[in-house]
Amino acid sequence: MHEEDACASFSPARSRALARQLALLLTRYQVPLARVLVLTNQPATLAYLRQLLPTVPLGFEFTEEFEAGFTTLTTLSFVQAAVVHKDDISPARTARLHALGREVVVFGGRSARAVNRVVAAGPDAYQVDNVRQLRATLRRQSRVRPLKKLLSSSFGAEQ
Repeated sequence: MHEEDACASFSPARSRALARQLALLLTRYQVPLARVLVLTNQPATLAYLRQLLPTVPLGFEFTEEFEAGFTTLTTLSFVQAAVVHKDDISPARTARLHALGREVVVFGGRSARAVNRVVAAGPDAYQVDNVRQLRATLRRQSRVRPLKKLLSSSFGAEQ
């Protein structure tokens, strides 16, 4: 949910109205809630969404510096996922988020370099601007992993 609008000041009442409308639409159109991730950068809206849609997965979007987002996420026990920008993710940060019991969604990435970096961070889900590049990167990675596993087990047996 994009709650920040340059044409309107941020308002908790507006956020609640958006959340209610979203819940209504998801219910009306019988959307399978397990296949939806509702995300926002507003903890109060996430808490309200949990009341409205108790089974829908929720994601907290890090829109500030990573450490500030991480600290906020630790207070949101009812949130299943951390949504992090491509420039703020690394394998170590993914591991920290996983240690909190959260899934990691990374957004952003168009160039081959950016997509490779996102994939190397090991998130659970991707939102990229270049799906063709993501698919190629994942295909390459799936061919390399079995080879690395084979080599490490072969060399491990000799040592």
